[in-house]
Amino acid sequence: MKHRKKRMTALMLNLFFGYLGLHRIYLEHYISGTLFWLLTFFFIYGKTGHEAAGAIVVIWTLIDFFNLLFGLAKDGKGQKVDW
Repeated sequence: MKHRKKRMTALMLNLFFGYLGLHRIYLEHYISGTLFWLLTFFFIYGKTGHEAAGAIVVIWTLIDFFNLLFGLAKDGKGQKVDW
């Protein structure tokens, strides 16, 4: 039996740690999860352009939250995420 990613777990990760991209890493989207970490790093420690990085992280996290909430999110293999 294959392990399916759970939508509730991804939603909780998004809700509490969305700015870090942990929900993306949980769903096996490793490249975009790493990009979240980099954007968060630039948002917190960056000298220039940190407002733009913060806005991108917030918008991307909200989009991911609603995609997870309404069942539109898929894991890294393209399979739907179950409850």
